[in-house]
Amino acid sequence: MKSTIFAQKITFILFLLGLLTASNQLSAQNSTLVYGDVIFLQNGWSQYMGGYLDTRGYQKDYEKTGNFLCVSTAEVKNRAEGTGSWKIMSATGKKEGSPVLANDDVYLFNQWNGNGGYLDTKGYQKDFEKTGNHLCVSTATSNNRDIGSGTWKILSATGSAAGTPITENVEIHLQNGWNNFSGGYLDTRGYQKEYEKTGNYLCVSTATDKNRSDGSGTWKITISK
Repeated sequence: MKSTIFAQKITFILFLLGLLTASNQLSAQNSTLVYGDVIFLQNGWSQYMGGYLDTRGYQKDYEKTGNFLCVSTAEVKNRAEGTGSWKIMSATGKKEGSPVLANDDVYLFNQWNGNGGYLDTKGYQKDFEKTGNHLCVSTATSNNRDIGSGTWKILSATGSAAGTPITENVEIHLQNGWNNFSGGYLDTRGYQKEYEKTGNYLCVSTATDKNRSDGSGTWKITISK
C-alpha cells in the first residue's frame, strides 16, 4: 500500500514538473517584444529559408549620401559581430520597456560595431514597375534621412488587430514610411553573388506587395538573449 501511495506521489510530481516545463517553454516562445530589445529578423521566403536580415560593407560615397551599410540576408543570425542584430526603437516617442504593438511605427538600429545605422530605403530598383522590387534598402546614419525613409510600420501578417502586442515567432510585415508610407514592404529577392562563399545570402529591397513571392515579404522576430 505504501509503495502504491509513493508511486502515485511521484507520478503527480512528475506531472506538475511537466506542466511547469511546458508553461516555461510556451512563455519563452511567446515573449512580448518591448522597445529597447535587440532582435533578429528571419525571412519567410520558401518556408523560412530566406535567412536573417543582415548588414555587409559600406555603401559607395556613404559619407556624402548618408546611405551607410549594404543590407542583405545571411544564413546565420550574426554573420559578423552584430551584423544581424537590430535594436527596436519607437518612432513616436514610446519609452523603452513599453510593449511593441501591431501598427506601431519603429526604427531598426543595426548593432554592427555598436553603430550600424538605421534600416532605410533609397531610390527605385531597376525596372521596379515590372518586377515588383520597389526601393533599394541599406542603412542610414540618420533615422530620418529622407521624408520617413527610416520608419517602418509593424503589421500583423496573421490578421491581428492594431494595438495587439507583438510576440516572438509571430509573422509580421514591415511597411516603409517613405513619402507617407508609399515605400513598400521589406522583401527578399534573388541570391547575392557568390553567397556560398561570403555568407551574404539574399538581396533585400522593398516590394509593392506584402507577399511578392512565396513568403518573401513575411518576417519572424526572435529576441536576442
